[in-house]
Amino acid sequence: MSNFEVTNLKVNYRKNPLGIDDLHPRLSWWISTEVRGFIQSAYQVQVANDPKFVSELIWDSEKVESDSNVHIEYAGPDLQSRTRYYYRVRAWNDQGKVSEWSEPAYWETALLSVKEWQAKWIAAPLSNQDNGAEP
Repeated sequence: MSNFEVTNLKVNYRKNPLGIDDLHPRLSWWISTEVRGFIQSAYQVQVANDPKFVSELIWDSEKVESDSNVHIEYAGPDLQSRTRYYYRVRAWNDQGKVSEWSEPAYWETALLSVKEWQAKWIAAPLSNQDNGAEP
């Protein structure tokens, strides 16, 4: 077991946001450790439709050699409207030790295409004829 963990997962700077309309949201996380001078050397992000990650993954970044933990762009298949996506992260230190998977976090998409919006404007009638009243 490692002496560090991945915590405080966020999407576009928010924790578990609802109704985002970003097709490529940006993920971030913290490394929690008491080790002085800790350096993250790699990370892995997984995205799924369920919080237990037992079904097929939507996206797996696989191991990415990088010390970055902010602005990590989702690079999986196109996101679907009105869908909740769960994600988790693990990280490696500069000595090759890997953390446990983080607790899952999520984001939920809004309507992602203009074509999906179906609404009518609500407004006052333009004349008496519009509201069924006699002239």
